[in-house]
Amino acid sequence: MVQIMSSSLGMYPLPDWTKDELSKLKGHQRDGLISGNENALINSVYDSAREFIIGEQQNAEIDIIIEGQLRWDDMLAHPLIVHESVDARGLVRYYDNNNFYREPVVTGELTVSGDVAQELEKTSELIRFPSAIFPGPYTLSQLATDEYYGSETSFLEAMGEFVQGEVNAFPDINHLILLEPSLSFNPPSTEHKEIFLKSIEEIKNTLKEEIVIQTYWGTFDREVYSDLLELDVGIGFDFVTEVESNLALLNELGSPKTASIGVVNGQNTNVESFGEVKEIVDRVIETGADIQNVIVNSNTGLFYLPENKFTEKLGVLGSFVKNEGGL
Repeated sequence: MVQIMSSSLGMYPLPDWTKDELSKLKGHQRDGLISGNENALINSVYDSAREFIIGEQQNAEIDIIIEGQLRWDDMLAHPLIVHESVDARGLVRYYDNNNFYREPVVTGELTVSGDVAQELEKTSELIRFPSAIFPGPYTLSQLATDEYYGSETSFLEAMGEFVQGEVNAFPDINHLILLEPSLSFNPPSTEHKEIFLKSIEEIKNTLKEEIVIQTYWGTFDREVYSDLLELDVGIGFDFVTEVESNLALLNELGSPKTASIGVVNGQNTNVESFGEVKEIVDRVIETGADIQNVIVNSNTGLFYLPENKFTEKLGVLGSFVKNEGGL
């Protein structure tokens, strides 16, 4: 029997009731964006929003609850933006969509900051063993600019060490989801692939929790996918933007024990039906007997959505698992 669970990929929209409060406290200009040095009043608003968003997940009966990343003004770049060895500079387009993030320029050694660990510590006060969302080392190296390490190879190695250090600072968690959209959007060279895989193996070996490598906006490079299967990690797929090519990978190269599948569109307000989700889940399970766990997910973070649509889409994920159970 395949166990089916529900979750989502982080970066939730701020609850509407917090926006006015934060605007008054932070202002509307660039100086009001998160830097990691916020005062107690600002942090208290985020704490209240975090508690609310966890309640929303519980109301939707989501199985694997996450922190929500409400402080992340800069999408995946956040853990670097708040680092003391990183300068936040001009705005850069976030892949090929209409969102932007501050360019993180690394000017010194990437030591452990503990910023995300603190978010998870606060989450652990509300619910035991949340799932942790963090950008993967390859994607961070692609989104950032290096002015310290001196070569792409050294920079990627440093990112691997940075991610491992940050993850090791986390409290007890349920799963670790490493977001790696750059693996599909801009696949690594052979040399960088080997560095990336070594980093993932080292992170995996330091954790007792399961690790899932999650990509979106495309499908995996076949060689990268095959190598991840050999590492025996969970693998995440975007079944909103790519259906047949992802199914082909599963059919031809095999399936992971844990497959995280993006079946709800995090960038579109149309709410998926039970039948649409079930069709994809059934097709994934039919690809092979190796799959033991399926995590039904959004295909990206849900921060693109208005709050009411965000709530509805969480409900789709939670109610699907409640009605399907194990297959």
